[in-house]
Amino acid sequence: MIGVQLLQQIGPVGIGARDLQECLLLQIRNLYPENIIAEKFVRNYLQLLVDHKWNEIALQMAITLSEVKDLHEFIRTLNPKPCSFTSDQTIDYWTPDVIVDFSNNTLTFQLNDGYLPVNRLNDAYTHFIHTKSEVSPYINEQYKKYQTTQKYANRHYECINRTTG
Repeated sequence: MIGVQLLQQIGPVGIGARDLQECLLLQIRNLYPENIIAEKFVRNYLQLLVDHKWNEIALQMAITLSEVKDLHEFIRTLNPKPCSFTSDQTIDYWTPDVIVDFSNNTLTFQLNDGYLPVNRLNDAYTHFIHTKSEVSPYINEQYKKYQTTQKYANRHYECINRTTG
């Protein structure tokens, strides 16, 4: 619990919250401490807000529909993902080519190719490779790319098999 509190003190307001409600409450308490009605609104009526039960909220809070709308608009200005602005980079995940397992004093290697796409040539286009038509140059160019891709994929597999073999 101390770690979460420390994170909440040093990070953007709302970080470290366990749910959306806590995230919004942290932002209201830290950035808008004078807005007690908004805090009450989020603490007690967030699910009604999600369910668009405007009349019920107005009735239970003893406020007008216009005030409910204003509260809703205010809540929409808060950030439900307080760290989303910190980076626009995507995370690159690496998938290993080989899975290495050590069990029972034995080291085993397994090619991890289940994630790789299958490179195929559609048979419907193969007859264009050896004929003369207006699409033949394009088909021949794509066929050469296919062959090159196949050649390098086969070399890759052979290298892995030699290494782990």
